[in-house]
Amino acid sequence: MLEFNLKIEINNLSFSYPDGKTALENVNLSVAEGETVGIVGANGAGKTTLILHLNGILRGNGTIKIAGMDLNKKNVWKYKKGRRTK
Repeated sequence: MLEFNLKIEINNLSFSYPDGKTALENVNLSVAEGETVGIVGANGAGKTTLILHLNGILRGNGTIKIAGMDLNKKNVWKYKKGRRTK
């Protein structure tokens, strides 16, 4: 079995908007270094909501790791500035 160096890992990500609309429910995604991924779906499927989680604008339940580091309030600025420090 090949092992990949995971750069983005999403585990059990769920999110509902204040009006009660569920946009993401238990989303799991792993993207390896050098891998290309397309996000497709119908209007309202949650594509934009997912991307807003990856750039730290929205926060749902579940975990997001980028290059092995949890994406959270304390370190999201490091990704926005293009830095990754432990």
